[in-house]
Amino acid sequence: MDTPLGTLGPYVLKRRLGEGGMGKVYVAQRLGQENADEIALKVIAEPYGSDPSYIEAFRRESALASALDHPNIVRVLDQGEAVGRPYLAMELLHGRSLADLWGRSRTLETWWSHPLAVHVIAEAAFGLHHLHQAGLGQQGAVWVHGDVSPQNIFLTHHGEVKVIDFGLAHSALKANDDRHPAKAFGKVQYLSPEQALGRPLDPRTDVFSLGATLFEALCGASAFSATSKYLVLMRITQGEPDGLRSHLPDAPRELSMLVDRALRHEPGERFQSALEMAEACQHYLEAQLDRPTQEDVARTLTEVFGDEVDGARPDLNRRATAEYRDQRLTERQRQTARMKETQALRQHQLFWLAVGLGVGLLIGLAWLLLK
Repeated sequence: MDTPLGTLGPYVLKRRLGEGGMGKVYVAQRLGQENADEIALKVIAEPYGSDPSYIEAFRRESALASALDHPNIVRVLDQGEAVGRPYLAMELLHGRSLADLWGRSRTLETWWSHPLAVHVIAEAAFGLHHLHQAGLGQQGAVWVHGDVSPQNIFLTHHGEVKVIDFGLAHSALKANDDRHPAKAFGKVQYLSPEQALGRPLDPRTDVFSLGATLFEALCGASAFSATSKYLVLMRITQGEPDGLRSHLPDAPRELSMLVDRALRHEPGERFQSALEMAEACQHYLEAQLDRPTQEDVARTLTEVFGDEVDGARPDLNRRATAEYRDQRLTERQRQTARMKETQALRQHQLFWLAVGLGVGLLIGLAWLLLK
């Protein structure tokens, strides 16, 4: 497994990790640094290496990914080009994708809790919001992931949630360029109506795809299940998702409304940003007696995969994630305090309203008796 496959620029390629879209991914190490942490090195695949449009798309992905710095997004460490082949070096994540988790869970005939599913989707939404904001200031463009799906949401064995694979990510300004690889759309059942119809895209398309992922995270079934991809696309373009309660009759009303809003056919009726969706998920979680944590995600991976989960290794982003989580916890505490203050004020107002009504009633009765 550790026999080098060759070198590329300053890296030794140790073994193949995966392949998809335009690129292949290898586990690699810096030349001459045998004790350094392994990294994931993405390289443009051979069939596309001579196509200028794909090389440009790969470079664009690398530039975008390098500009992102968020605990819910895979961290880029380096980018460059060697022997005419662009490469992108990223932190090597240890854990499983949502797709892996769900596949094993179906085999074991088990599923995770609704709050834990909402927690994971909220974390992914925070990462997507960061992506959407990354392009602002560059001709006013926002960036769209374009391939939000269970395969591209990764859970580390530390319990972190990471959005990965920006191979289809692109500027909304270029969304109608038919030469752009983003036209080779992602997984059919997670497409937004505007993607399926070839219309202009904006961050709300990722909100829709994340909503479809949340639906499946809750009940283990697609919101647009059908017997063929064509029929799935028909249901999406006609705005005909299943209702969450058709699969989960006991689903809380607030949760059902949250999923329904994310899956609205018209972008203007959805959450208007990934941040708004994340905050709605957090609001739902505020009411849960046993609110999920990062440790719960890690425990779930261990319970489902056992010894097949990657061995523990230091994560390059673990400290930043902890700091960010602490900041978010502080913000939640402030929000909770504000909610309690508002509730106390309302109770105070209701109390004096009741007192006023009671006094008025007594005066009225006294007046009638003395009349």
